[in-house]
Amino acid sequence: MQKMQSEFHTSSKDIVSVAVEVASEKHLRKLNQNEPLSETVHSLCIEFNLSKDSGIYALQLMEQDTGDNKYVTEENRGEIKNGSILRLVLSPSEMVKQIIVRLGSEVSDIDGKLWALSKLSTLSGDPVFAKAFFTIDGYKIIKEMILNIAESHSNITYCLRSFIWLMHYQLVPTIEDEFVRRLIDFVNSEQHLPVELIKCSLVILEKVVQRKEHTMMTQVDVPDLIQHLWNRESPIIQEKALALINALAQGPDSLKILGSMASKQTRDTIQKNILCDDINPSMAHELYVYQSLILGLLEDRLTSMIDPLGTDAKYILELNSILESATEDTQNMKGSVFSLTEDSRPVTLLDKYLPAVMINKSFVNEDFVCSTPQPIKAVKKASYSRSKSTPTPSSDTKNLPKRHSLMIDFSSNSSILICRFTLECMLYFARRYRRTFVRVILEEKASSRSFPYTCERLVKLLSDLLGVGKSLKRDGKLYQPMVFTASSDCPFMEELFCHAALLLGRTRREMRARTPSDQEKVMLVVQRQLQEALALQPVTLEHLNEIFRRFPYSVIAEIWQSEIEEKEEWELTHLPPILELKKERCDTILELIQQQRINTLLRGAKFPKYTARGQRVKKKSWFVCLSTNQRSLHYGDCDDKNKLMLDCSSKIAVCSILTLVTGKKCPHVRDMRNRKADQDKIDLAFSIILDGEPRSLDFIAPDQQAFDYWTDGINCLLGNPMTSATKDSEFKMLLDLEVRLQLLDMDGISIPRKPPPVPKDPPNYNFCST
Repeated sequence: MQKMQSEFHTSSKDIVSVAVEVASEKHLRKLNQNEPLSETVHSLCIEFNLSKDSGIYALQLMEQDTGDNKYVTEENRGEIKNGSILRLVLSPSEMVKQIIVRLGSEVSDIDGKLWALSKLSTLSGDPVFAKAFFTIDGYKIIKEMILNIAESHSNITYCLRSFIWLMHYQLVPTIEDEFVRRLIDFVNSEQHLPVELIKCSLVILEKVVQRKEHTMMTQVDVPDLIQHLWNRESPIIQEKALALINALAQGPDSLKILGSMASKQTRDTIQKNILCDDINPSMAHELYVYQSLILGLLEDRLTSMIDPLGTDAKYILELNSILESATEDTQNMKGSVFSLTEDSRPVTLLDKYLPAVMINKSFVNEDFVCSTPQPIKAVKKASYSRSKSTPTPSSDTKNLPKRHSLMIDFSSNSSILICRFTLECMLYFARRYRRTFVRVILEEKASSRSFPYTCERLVKLLSDLLGVGKSLKRDGKLYQPMVFTASSDCPFMEELFCHAALLLGRTRREMRARTPSDQEKVMLVVQRQLQEALALQPVTLEHLNEIFRRFPYSVIAEIWQSEIEEKEEWELTHLPPILELKKERCDTILELIQQQRINTLLRGAKFPKYTARGQRVKKKSWFVCLSTNQRSLHYGDCDDKNKLMLDCSSKIAVCSILTLVTGKKCPHVRDMRNRKADQDKIDLAFSIILDGEPRSLDFIAPDQQAFDYWTDGINCLLGNPMTSATKDSEFKMLLDLEVRLQLLDMDGISIPRKPPPVPKDPPNYNFCST
């Protein structure tokens, strides 16, 4: 009786239908979520004649996504839903006892030991079991097995898997030096060890480094880990080795490790063994971290300002010497310096008439020729496209000084702070692509812009896009293959700066920028162009230039416009304040559409005339309109030519209308149903059913819009809702326009998703004014 009363008071939401597996057989059961788990387990033990001690049993929930099982507790029993599969198994404490007995048995029971280790590595993923295992000093048992030299590699692998889970649940105390030394020996071993053993060792060592509590990790050398990057047959080993290298680079001996990571040999190893295959998301994250760490070496040079009169004076002198020499050579060309502006071809980094140097083919295209080592020889007409802001030859040629016309004065404006890396990029640009560098400076000086300041902004922009000096993102996966393929002669950041400088000039000409405010807009466009290009992960500089050509200013403007429209569309359909505003304006919009439909009936319309059997009467039509007082419909024959009513005496009262039918339900299209040629006419047919003579007023609309307008209008007269697709589209359009008009005053103001908190009541209401 008490059981029946408890079931009577139990809500149906607390009863779930599950399958309980006992001895590999599944049984359907109803599980009461309000009943303690101990009572549920006890009743199952009695039902299936198991041991009287029900405390040694527990329930496991099978996760359908992964197929794993986890113990059900009072805390997580809410995860049990209708259709879940439960298993009646030994409780965590009882399972731990059986495992410990088999692992500590003095008798050589190989099969029992293997079963215990296999169960241990599987069940350790469950936090309930892991805590129960750690409570009875299970951690010490597996640690001793790992340190035991006589133990087999397979048994050690099982122990390492369990050890990883114990570390995951923060159940492992301080790790001893001997244990770390054992794992390092596994990683550095020249023997052919199992892949899983090396993987587990790398994972544990990475966690040890991240905990920053062990000095033994200084004995791990990056070259010893790089050998695992050559293991193309095991991508998981490559990933874990790269993860350990990244972790070591963030430790106490980071400078030495970062120097090894940034070396050409190490980057070539990654390029040849990792980048050549498909990259999974976890490997992409490790490559992103690796890239961020080696690019972080530039941070000191990005934060250190130049000293024009001190240590950086020689670099500034060299830069101006290059400009001076280039000015003399350019003035000796056929014509003058400004004859360059007559050519309509775009600025490029291709100096075809200059001697080539050896360039890494995997990074730069073969035709990409630089101008570093030798002076300029006989030069033909250069490739240059004049900006409209560049002076014409006739205006400034006479005023051009013969020498030092392009020299850069770094001390002319004390408010401009130039970092040391910007100076290095400018010097690299001038050394490697001298003629192109001169052309860029010509355009900058013609537009009265400070070239060092422009370069500084460009360097800061590239650093921000690549995350130099920023904290690592947990979900970061964007890496640049060119970072790993760059050579010492062609460093990644310097080359990217040179191409970005040309992109800046081309974008400025596309936008016809002249004023300072225009220059700010140009930088925003260049930032988006670089962002789009880097997101596509170009492999070579040729590929990078191709991507730049795919994203001119016009394309960037289209992307921004589409993003604005998508944002507005999302706000109109998701933000609660806008949804409330829509709800308030719905009735007004519906009334507006209803009035428009009534006005359509008042204006009237001409319909083609058909016989009762659905035959078209040639040259005959009839006209129907609603009376001014909206109480009756007037109709009569109409001439097709002059559209005048011949007889308007016929009318029907609106109150006599019983209903409105459409399509095949209309009485005048019954004979059309079997004729395929008349199917479109059936879709446009509608009839007004009357309670007197005539029995109906039959229509076939000339088009879909007339059909929707008249059926909606008649429904409005009858007090029925409008059902046409035209009404839905017009309602959506008008409501959207109404909301946009209401939001015009909010332009530039972000609308919060949640309403602001209501302030607390004042302590009293004794307000006074002075």
